[in-house]
Amino acid sequence: MEKKNSFVLVLPAMALVCALAGCASFESIKITNPPSRTVYGQGEKFDQSGMEVGGVTKKGEVKPVTNSRIQINGYDRNKPGIQTVAVVYKKVQTVLEVEVVPVLSISIVKSPSLVKQYEDITGLSVRADYGDRVPAATVAAAALALSGYDKNATGKQTVTADYYGKTAGFDVTVVEMSRLLITEPPAKVIYLTGEELNLEGLNAAGSWAGIGDAPVTPKYVSGFESTTKGQKTVVVEANGKQASFTVTVKEPVDPAVWTPVTGGFVKNIAGVVYGGGKFVAAGYNDDDPNESIVEYSTDGVNWIKSSVYDFKITSIFLAGDTFFFTGFTPEGKPVIRRSADGIAKDAKQYAYYNDFAEGASRCTGIAYGDGKWVAVFNGGKAAYASDSLGREWNAISVSNADTWQGKTSIFFDSKKFIAFEASGSYRASKGTFIYSTANWDKGEGATLNGRPITGMVFGGGKWIGIGPNNAIGWSTDGITWTTADNIGNNDDKLRRGNFTGAAYGADRFVAVNDQGRIIYSRDGFNWTVVFSSTFGSTGIRSVAYGDGKFVAVGDNGRIAYSRVVE
Repeated sequence: MEKKNSFVLVLPAMALVCALAGCASFESIKITNPPSRTVYGQGEKFDQSGMEVGGVTKKGEVKPVTNSRIQINGYDRNKPGIQTVAVVYKKVQTVLEVEVVPVLSISIVKSPSLVKQYEDITGLSVRADYGDRVPAATVAAAALALSGYDKNATGKQTVTADYYGKTAGFDVTVVEMSRLLITEPPAKVIYLTGEELNLEGLNAAGSWAGIGDAPVTPKYVSGFESTTKGQKTVVVEANGKQASFTVTVKEPVDPAVWTPVTGGFVKNIAGVVYGGGKFVAAGYNDDDPNESIVEYSTDGVNWIKSSVYDFKITSIFLAGDTFFFTGFTPEGKPVIRRSADGIAKDAKQYAYYNDFAEGASRCTGIAYGDGKWVAVFNGGKAAYASDSLGREWNAISVSNADTWQGKTSIFFDSKKFIAFEASGSYRASKGTFIYSTANWDKGEGATLNGRPITGMVFGGGKWIGIGPNNAIGWSTDGITWTTADNIGNNDDKLRRGNFTGAAYGADRFVAVNDQGRIIYSRDGFNWTVVFSSTFGSTGIRSVAYGDGKFVAVGDNGRIAYSRVVE
């Protein structure tokens, strides 16, 4: 059998496109059919309707060109007279002669008789006349120049419309809005103290004589403040008229009233924190202090057991968004265990011992800032973890270690770490230490009436510090402190007690002590004593704010929460 040769013709990509789309190159182009209009009124746009263009090949063949690919250059709709415009297809062009006829006169077809004060004229219709050669045309409102109209003034006004130097006049009466009506109050009418005004959802209408009612957008004028509770009359304004609506400001919490939580919990609750939408507390029972229980609650009332740890938990810290449980082993070695959510144990199932805090017996504080966690221990020890999970700890060599002999606490104020040290529970704080990289610099002594600062909380632009023997005060930088004197010094449980925890929320500071006493304040200086904390004389170990309430925990497994104002 005879074998036949076969071949495939391969065209360049551009050639293939041209073969399919008919985009042959042309020597020239020509107008094969003129546009429907070649005479225009001044101001009218060029109209290609009806125009057909052909491309002339080297062989003299004429092939149609798609109109959408044609450009018109040189047409000036503002200039009367004969014009020669260029018809361009790609780089080839031809010319077309058109004429622009000047406007002879304009006339008002329709005009409003009444206009709202402060608003522009709408509903105006003007016709331009070009004589016999071009039909009269409606003029776009944007092309008109109006004079004689003052939207700020009221009363009758004569307005002149101008179009290419031709004018026509009409009269309007500018009407003042007679009243402002609130047709629907804003969606938010209940506020908690400290919240800002929200006008979202507010609908209002203005009323004009002879025109009727129409929606307007009012702006806030006065009457709202959320520093005090009660009903507030909020005044809004539009077009010089005012209207009002009422909102109610409530206290978000009532730290004067506390409710005990029923149900079993570990006898010795070490502390409580709030993060990730839940309260987390930890502690141990006397029958087995080396086994600690962690429980959590989304509302502070109903608690769920989540984890068991094989060491004695003495503190719980929320540093950054990570939970840390600290304490010591039966051998007395300090332990730090982390949890990403406060519920599940960390996947790395071992504790951290004396490799970073040799000689210490417990961790007394953890803070997060500047991309690292820093922990302090009794006995003048400190460590840091800069890995992403806060697992790998390294000892910090402190040159001033001889001054770190007592209990310590540490905080981060967005710029620096601050650690407070005291030789004993009732002795003066020896100094403030500022952490930078891995070095500590000794600062000035910071005390509250000569008593050390063992805890701090930030809120309302200031730090509140607490300590033993009724010590409480405030600071704006964490270094210079002012003692709060008005804290109920005549109360025996305050006078004898040591403050053990503080929290901030809902524009309130709350502090608790080891004699079962709770105090609260707005400014951190003037404090109110809660005489019915529900703890009696049982020591309170910690307090936290979240879910619209304060939650306090203490000895004998006691938990109580502040009343939420409905």
